[in-house]
Amino acid sequence: MGRACLVLKSLPHRIGASVGQSRGLNTAVDRSASSTHSLPSIFHVPNTSQKVNRLRRDIQDVTIVDTKEKAFEALRALQSDQAITRTHAWDTETEGVDPTTESPVGKGRVICASAFCGKDVDFGNGNKLWIDNTQDGILQCFKDYFQNPKIGKVWHNYSFDKHVLLNEGINCDGFAGDTMHMARLLDTSIYSYSLEFLSAYFLPEVKPKESMKTLFSVPKLNKDGKPGKKLVLPPLLDLQNSEEHCQRWIDYSTKDAEVTWMLANKLYNLLRSRPTEDYMGNRMSLWDVYSAYMIPFGESLIEIERVGMKIDIEHLKVAEEKAQEASELAKSEFRSWLATIQPEAAGHMNLMSDKQKQALFFAPYRNMKTGEVLNNANQFKTEDKATFKIEGLRLPVEEVTSQFWPSSSEKVLRDLAGDMSIGKKGKAYPFIGETGCKAIHSLCEAKTLATLTNTFIRPLQASADSGSRIHSSLNLNTETGRLSSRRPNLQNQPALDKDKLGIRKAFVREPGNKLIVADYAQLELRVLAHITRCKSMIEAFRAGGDFHSRTAMSMYPHVKEAVENGTVLLEADSSSAGSTDTPLLKDQFALERKRAKVLNFSIAYGKTAKGLAKDWGVPQEVARETLRAWYADRPEVREWQNQTKRFATINQYVATLLGRRRDLPGILSSDVSVWQHNLRAAINTPIQGSAADIVMAAMIRIYESDRLRELGWLMVLQVHDEIILEGPAENSDEAASIVKHILENPFDVPLHVAMSVSLNVGDSWYDAK
Repeated sequence: MGRACLVLKSLPHRIGASVGQSRGLNTAVDRSASSTHSLPSIFHVPNTSQKVNRLRRDIQDVTIVDTKEKAFEALRALQSDQAITRTHAWDTETEGVDPTTESPVGKGRVICASAFCGKDVDFGNGNKLWIDNTQDGILQCFKDYFQNPKIGKVWHNYSFDKHVLLNEGINCDGFAGDTMHMARLLDTSIYSYSLEFLSAYFLPEVKPKESMKTLFSVPKLNKDGKPGKKLVLPPLLDLQNSEEHCQRWIDYSTKDAEVTWMLANKLYNLLRSRPTEDYMGNRMSLWDVYSAYMIPFGESLIEIERVGMKIDIEHLKVAEEKAQEASELAKSEFRSWLATIQPEAAGHMNLMSDKQKQALFFAPYRNMKTGEVLNNANQFKTEDKATFKIEGLRLPVEEVTSQFWPSSSEKVLRDLAGDMSIGKKGKAYPFIGETGCKAIHSLCEAKTLATLTNTFIRPLQASADSGSRIHSSLNLNTETGRLSSRRPNLQNQPALDKDKLGIRKAFVREPGNKLIVADYAQLELRVLAHITRCKSMIEAFRAGGDFHSRTAMSMYPHVKEAVENGTVLLEADSSSAGSTDTPLLKDQFALERKRAKVLNFSIAYGKTAKGLAKDWGVPQEVARETLRAWYADRPEVREWQNQTKRFATINQYVATLLGRRRDLPGILSSDVSVWQHNLRAAINTPIQGSAADIVMAAMIRIYESDRLRELGWLMVLQVHDEIILEGPAENSDEAASIVKHILENPFDVPLHVAMSVSLNVGDSWYDAK
């Protein structure tokens, strides 16, 4: 595998690098890593009653640590000869942060921590260790232990625990595993990766772990003081220090550590027993993949979260104002048109309501599933309960929702309206004419602006910390291994040509720094060429230039003839740019090139002629012939797809370049839709999953680059195939050279197709694109 790891008795663990060791971004890291004395005033040290202390002492098999003397006794047990070779499972409970809505970076305090190392490791009063961190300085006694890289520690959702421990001034090391990521690698199809679900799923012999809400929720009091129906969770400090709940609370929190320990060992054995193979033919287990790649990758993601990315708040405020003005103008244009045919609806219609848009554009309509009817004229109510009528325009229904009502999505409406600027009439044209189609485009524009505002502009402002940096949580929770993010979601940034508000301009650097933005070019297509050994694709990538134009030339004889006789240029080069009137292929044969581009990317997703015909708005026979022309020059791709489907059908799984597996039990389903979905996944996963492998391997190498750390450069964001770093402007050239070399060489053994990376240095994400 080419990656070393230290092996302990139970679980191997890797000695990871520390967060914030480099120069250049120390200000950002220090600002986000709040120390305990700077936490909000709600964190007080309660005076635990004598009765609570007595109740705590009565709990069997739990060693309570609430004094420094007891802390030192527990430390001796944790570092004893018996325990030192064990993997230690830990869990924390916190106050001051809601993990469902906000990042734990700089927010939240640990109120207690629990550990478990096995039933035979006794901490003095039992094999479960519980630390009361409401007493001054208790957790700090364990700082050297937590930061010891030689003692392996496993967690469930390590990212959260590491961040809240960093808030306490403790930089945890010795990361041996995260049961959430281990389970994800073992099986990507599990319903949930919560500790409750995983413990019930993998440890049926153990009493099921119950959630905090199930155990401790109480009825919310109504205004009259009587209990209502809604259940709420009391403050966790109250649970921890109340006579009524303290015993159950300690049992709950120590149970988390115990279950994490058992789950980690179970998953370790399952991962070791699951064979796989990497792209070089090396046979290994999934545990080898986890320890070599997932552990350092997990550490690198935590650092990205901790450092965060600088946001220009003022730019976002201006963008929000512009969006509001443009949205109101677009709505006004639509209402003006609607007023010419339905004045009443124009004055009252909620333009963002799907039901009202369905009634306007598609009524009358009968729901094929429920039999319900949208009449030709439908009554709706305004916010002040006044009624108004919307009459249907009878536009053709292109798509239906999951509830079998006509879809009024932005894509559907834009397709119906067409694009008169290029002479393309949509299917709505015969019904509402050019003026109506333009009005629909205005409505879609308002929807686009609302989406940009609600999805990006406002969440970015709300998520920024006091230093104007955002700390989005990065998650390994997709079936292909691609990252997702939340709080806020940064994975769905609008394309540059659709970024009407310049959102990428808001992602900036600290004064004196620069951003490096590196982006893989056509990564999935290069993976497809490597995996299939497709000669045509490999040769095209080696030739360089415009890959999609080359594809169009190979697919369409008339395009090839035009290139060969000099009527068009395949692509511009330094010798011809600006010195010839001969048009480029991409301009002269724009439609053919667009179809070639769509098809290039659709092949990896197993698109059929039916799907392509719908995308292109052409008869299936035309799409089928285009598909045939693509495969004619790339027979290796078709053969690989057929072989992969056969392999998946026999083995019920497929694998990526690094050997990550995706189980496909549904490929044997008698349900046609489930079977087809699994067949598409069998083709898609090796492509998308391997692209994710390449990005992951490159990010690990960047994270582990001593030179980049010496120069002061750290990763601050990863979105799809893009990686963004921030560091000192004075050495950006050297850092950029290192990053480009790493991204072009993510593996020790190169693929059949070279990795192409576009890289720029700038003051914002937009500038460096």
